[in-house]
Amino acid sequence: MKTWVFIPAYRPRLGQLRRCLSSARWPAEKVVVVSNGASDERLGVYDVPQGVQIYQDPQDDINISRWWAIGMTAAIHNGATEVLLLNTDAQISRRGIQTLGEALYELDVSVCGPDYRGVCKDPNFPLLNSPKINRSRSQIPWTHRVPGFCMMVRVEDAISDYYQIYPDEEMRWWYSDDDIEWQAREARGTALIPGVEVRHPPAGGTLLDETLGRWAQEDLAKFVAKWGSEPCLPAT
Repeated sequence: MKTWVFIPAYRPRLGQLRRCLSSARWPAEKVVVVSNGASDERLGVYDVPQGVQIYQDPQDDINISRWWAIGMTAAIHNGATEVLLLNTDAQISRRGIQTLGEALYELDVSVCGPDYRGVCKDPNFPLLNSPKINRSRSQIPWTHRVPGFCMMVRVEDAISDYYQIYPDEEMRWWYSDDDIEWQAREARGTALIPGVEVRHPPAGGTLLDETLGRWAQEDLAKFVAKWGSEPCLPAT
């Protein structure tokens, strides 16, 4: 395996980025960071460990799908066989990254992520945890989705003429991860992997201003137009 880590980041979140990189302890030469194109937010070479590749988004607007596409393309061009899409506010260990990469092939899925909300636990057998695999393109409880802040993508399914799992730049803010997950379910499927610890702020930790809130609603409309439904079942 040749696993690369990709992180979208910009300078105001430099502290988060450094904590993210420190927890992962991934070889710097296999880490790609895409920085926001706005001149006052760009990362510099001294902001990250030596060896980390920084790519600047040539455009200065906010589009996380485009940042993901830039990062994935860079990793793929460097020979990656798996790419971990990791947010700056997420922290995962080196062993956790390795476990997710191995799970792609052991379970023969296109995308996997940590069982962040514990849905893989069997209430009748609490010591028995099994991966939760999803190969159905349909709504699921939001707790069962692969967490968008930590998604491992199988590169051969991103560049395949048949699958082509890739970020849709029409969705620029909120539903890009759901779109990737649904693409993956149409391919080999997705999986939640128990036993992989990841730290991340609780749901609702991302604050939306008026503009980002409007974009989120626009992205949801694009998702529904593309797939025929919202990504998750209504909360009960």
